[in-house]
Amino acid sequence: MQKITLLILSFFLVGVLHANEQRVETPQYISYKIDSLSYEEVILLITNELQVNSFSIVYKIDIAKAMGEVAIATQERATLKYGISLGFCKPSLSYSLLKKAPVMLLYCPFSMVIYQTEESNDVTISFLKATQLSEEVDSRKLDAMIENIIIKSLE
Repeated sequence: MQKITLLILSFFLVGVLHANEQRVETPQYISYKIDSLSYEEVILLITNELQVNSFSIVYKIDIAKAMGEVAIATQERATLKYGISLGFCKPSLSYSLLKKAPVMLLYCPFSMVIYQTEESNDVTISFLKATQLSEEVDSRKLDAMIENIIIKSLE
């Protein structure tokens, strides 16, 4: 019985250690690179998780298409295979931020980009970290909220 338990535990640990996502954090942004899902699956999972958490999709801009048109016009090679800029907002959250400090409306809508380059099959999800606009609101909590949406959508 112990051998079976150890075997199951080792398979679990190997799976965790070989997770199909890579987190990158800089002082300016947080990104996740995913190699186990298609671009379309990532979009679906992220938008579903936003809706489950009562966020509205405010805009969805096809940045790959726009960049492709520029590449054609400048006779250069396109770098993005797929890519969107996604704006999302939650009215109750915006209202609570507004009550604490009106300048916090700069975060409505929040945004992230989801893209896949021509050179890679990895899908990247990135968002800018919130800057400290007001002493009344901890910007790290806003970053954690967005990152939590990404993590939950990939589970």
